[in-house]
Amino acid sequence: MHSPQDNSQFERQKPVYLQLNFQIVCAVVLIAVIGVSSVTPAFPKLAKDLNIKPKNLGLLITAFTLPSLILGPIIGILADRLGRKIISSVFYAATGFAVLIFFVFRYCTCR
Repeated sequence: MHSPQDNSQFERQKPVYLQLNFQIVCAVVLIAVIGVSSVTPAFPKLAKDLNIKPKNLGLLITAFTLPSLILGPIIGILADRLGRKIISSVFYAATGFAVLIFFVFRYCTCR
């Protein structure tokens, strides 16, 4: 006959909106939208400083979001295979290096 373990697959599951994985996915999407929204107030000044026509600001938003759209799944797969700590460490180091380079070129260049 059937053991009690076989019946576990037929137990009623929580609704999707109450599952933790779904809530995490929604939070990540919300944070991504907030990330784009947080830089848009700077676009008019950037457009003026870079002599970009206001109608081309959409291209600037695309240039800001397209790398994350393309690299997000790739980085996710790498994080699953190599581990989140390794991937996070690499990107933190790369960010620190980029900040250092910007600092050097901003304050240490000969004039």
